[in-house]
Amino acid sequence: MAPTTGAENEFIHECSGPFSQSQTFTIKIFTFLFASLSVVGSFMIIFSYWYFHMLRTFPYKLIVFLSIANLFSSIGYFFSEIGAEGIYDAECNETPGCIVSAIMTQFFDVANFFWTSIIAFNIYAVLVKGKGRAVEYWEKYYHMISWGLSGVLAVIVGASGGYGDAGIWCWIVESKMWLRFFCYYLPLVIVMTFNIVVCLIVMRAVRDSSQEAMVNFRLRLYVFVFIFVRMWSIFDRLQNAFNDTPVFSLALLHSIFSPMQGIANALVYGCNYQVVQQYRYCCDRNRDGTDEDTERLDGTESAAISVA
Repeated sequence: MAPTTGAENEFIHECSGPFSQSQTFTIKIFTFLFASLSVVGSFMIIFSYWYFHMLRTFPYKLIVFLSIANLFSSIGYFFSEIGAEGIYDAECNETPGCIVSAIMTQFFDVANFFWTSIIAFNIYAVLVKGKGRAVEYWEKYYHMISWGLSGVLAVIVGASGGYGDAGIWCWIVESKMWLRFFCYYLPLVIVMTFNIVVCLIVMRAVRDSSQEAMVNFRLRLYVFVFIFVRMWSIFDRLQNAFNDTPVFSLALLHSIFSPMQGIANALVYGCNYQVVQQYRYCCDRNRDGTDEDTERLDGTESAAISVA
């Protein structure tokens, strides 16, 4: 075994992983870096909703729920490294921190998938079906779908003894490939397909309207970012399923982009014109010493596109 630096030994246990110590160290550094950025990005969305009353619309509220899922999913990456033991104890058994990390990754990642579809459906309901504020009455069903289905899938994994070391972090163990497919990647592929279909329907519905350019740009951005961030995990896990020898380059891309979901969602969903304007007005008021208020967004078509 190659010698390691003191910094590497803080992250790496002798029982850990299929890669060399330097490769494992690199993966963990990128994972923690982008998970930290996602924590910051998700927190900023939640803070913006709390601080700016003008952003307290139903479409932005859905983005907050998405950000909550992103926040705890990102925090979950750090639980496996709590304490001196990390993923494994002295007998090479997964630590409680590893199991907590695995549960958080499974539950909140899948909840994140569902919230992106809920936001896409909400835009469809407002722009195509003309539901307006009526969509606010569906919030309880949105929660049942997102948190409820994610919880059921997380329980299935736990009841099947699936949580543990997944190779590059704690999640579903490699010996339970069917759980990875059924409880994680099948929902992911369904959500990807649903989002693409819904966005195409919406773009067709707004064709030749005054909103066409803005709607098409934002919907394409939502779909592209979600697929681009998540496709690396699909490639990596497919390789794991059909080959016993993992590929470091795929694992590295997986460790970069999967923890990036929170900051990516914060940028494409949360950092839009309306949010930027709120911070700009806030800075102007502080500089000028005024208390000028800004126009509140509504929950209709304008808010659905400008915010969600």
